[in-house]
Amino acid sequence: VSTQSTGNRNRTKMAAAETAAYLEQHKIQELFDGLVKSLAEHKPANPASFIAAHLNQSNEVSPEQVLTAINAGSVDSTLLYAAEHGIAHEELLRVVRSLCSEEYVVCDKAKEQIVFLLNDEGQEYATQGSPEARLWRALPAGPVAIADLEGICKSVGTTAKIAQGKMMGAKWASMDKKTKTIQKTGSQIEDRVQALLQAVSTTQGLGCDPKDVKELKSRKLLIEKRILDYKLSKGPRFQLEFKKLATDITPEMLAKGTWKTTAFKKFNFEDADGVLPTSGCLHPLLKVREECRNVFLEMGFEEMPTARFVESSFWNFDALFQPQQHPARDAHDTFFLEAPATSDKIPKEYMERVREVHQTGGHGSTGYQYEWSEDETRKNILRTHTTAVSSRMLYAAAQDAMKSGEFVPKKYFSIDRVFRNENLDKTHLAEFHQIEGLVMDRNMCLGDLMGIIAEYFVRIGMVSSKEETKFKPAYNPYTEPSMEIFGYHPDLGKLIEVGNSGMFRPEMLQPMGLPEDVSVIAWGLSLERPTMIKYGIDNIRDLFGSGVGLGFIKSNPICRFDVGGVAEVPNAPMHEDLEEQHNKTAPAEKGSLKAQLKAELKTVGLGEVREELSLEEMRAKARATSAKVAATMTEQELAATGAKKQVSASGVRPDSDSEDNGEADFQLGGDDDGCLLGDY
Repeated sequence: VSTQSTGNRNRTKMAAAETAAYLEQHKIQELFDGLVKSLAEHKPANPASFIAAHLNQSNEVSPEQVLTAINAGSVDSTLLYAAEHGIAHEELLRVVRSLCSEEYVVCDKAKEQIVFLLNDEGQEYATQGSPEARLWRALPAGPVAIADLEGICKSVGTTAKIAQGKMMGAKWASMDKKTKTIQKTGSQIEDRVQALLQAVSTTQGLGCDPKDVKELKSRKLLIEKRILDYKLSKGPRFQLEFKKLATDITPEMLAKGTWKTTAFKKFNFEDADGVLPTSGCLHPLLKVREECRNVFLEMGFEEMPTARFVESSFWNFDALFQPQQHPARDAHDTFFLEAPATSDKIPKEYMERVREVHQTGGHGSTGYQYEWSEDETRKNILRTHTTAVSSRMLYAAAQDAMKSGEFVPKKYFSIDRVFRNENLDKTHLAEFHQIEGLVMDRNMCLGDLMGIIAEYFVRIGMVSSKEETKFKPAYNPYTEPSMEIFGYHPDLGKLIEVGNSGMFRPEMLQPMGLPEDVSVIAWGLSLERPTMIKYGIDNIRDLFGSGVGLGFIKSNPICRFDVGGVAEVPNAPMHEDLEEQHNKTAPAEKGSLKAQLKAELKTVGLGEVREELSLEEMRAKARATSAKVAATMTEQELAATGAKKQVSASGVRPDSDSEDNGEADFQLGGDDDGCLLGDY
């Protein structure tokens, strides 16, 4: 008996050890722990169905299983194979990709299939049961008041609006309208909706009755998805046992010599550039902006604060001696703010001095002779140029000079965004970036301006030598004299306009409080133009805005002004030399270079290029025109006409003379007359 008992105990111990090993191998404890946790979390009304659905989740698939299936006959559809074996299609494809990379399997695209997945509500119904089934199971055996159904539904995690209607439609209960009660009609039901959802969850709808799928779709429990189905067949290295190719030689292989017989995965050296590091990309405008900024800093300039996009009309226009009836201040050229529509942060005393110089003049000027409006000057706008920032900085410098009694020369620059109400085309946008530089010092002249501009344009790569920078007289309301800046374009082989410049007028500077002998020279250009030249872009919408391709942003090269971008032009020819060289080589039918240059400038909106005259010839022409016009007008008419024509008020003089005595002898500019002239 003792021997028999000992044998039984040994067998029991062995069975227990085998059971423990089995439980450990298959992680049974973890499986049940997860099941209990899910039951506690969801608290399903039908635990048996919940457990069945939980245990019916997709199984893992091994490479050997797929290889065995292919060996028995090619797998014509990965979707059907996954559905038949309870495997998630994505899990199957993961194994298939691994087999394909090792050449065990050949994978061909079969066709596109429509499959169905459960949404969040569908997954809830699949695990906890449909709302109608949950309500039916929660009902007591006897009649229940309809008014109590909402509370019962809430206790099982659903709503009476859905559950009651579906339950009555399935005829699982009957209603007594007289007593307003509801009662079960049977002792057992089959939750068909839950069963269908569980089937769809396993098969993704493949093989399911289309009517059943349509019913579930009508209840908005499914997500329709198009996925690719694949056909699998044997590959060059097909065998039933899957062995991954080695990718590296290990110390163990070297020690045992097994590297000689080990099969290694082929290395792809055709595209061996390596993986680019994850990083951001700078827009070409930012690259060119930084280069332009560095040039200013190298030249000793100080950057102005330009974070103020919204400006009052006072700082943007009036402080610059720009008349209030100037067309640039109309709504079709400027963006006006609706809220806040006006500004109350304007220095009162300074505003009165600006009002006076506009209305009656001063500092050698007759002003514009009109009724200046404070309401107009307080209107808020999106700044049309960064010169609004310059006016603030000049005013601040004037106040510092008055407080300290000592004027300090300054060199300022800014590069920031401005806004114009423009018609959008390949060369114009409603917003763009303006580069602006200014220098304030005592007794500066036009030659200082031209010299600094020529140096700056060489440094930013717009021209290759100072001699290539050309100037043409122009008109600006707040600068006199004013000049358009031209640079030689190596691709066009001609001069193109690249900026504008001038000396700020006394009518602008003196009301600020600057000393009378202080002059301010300034120039500006767009940031987009040098960027487009540098990167070979001919449509501004390909550079800035929603139409810019991300590939261009990622792949554009760095910006260096000292490398490329500007063709060498021997001796930087002047207008006459350039035309003479062109006419010797160009075909006759193309016409002279001057004619082509006129056409080019007209295309970019500069109008006709006037005939080049000497200074004396231009003065003579200006005096003749002024005298002719002045003879037919009174002084008041001359002043009013000057304001309307945007001619500087100090230039409207009936007593124009021929003396170089510092008094301006300006031409009254008309449509066919030249630029304003004077005794500079």
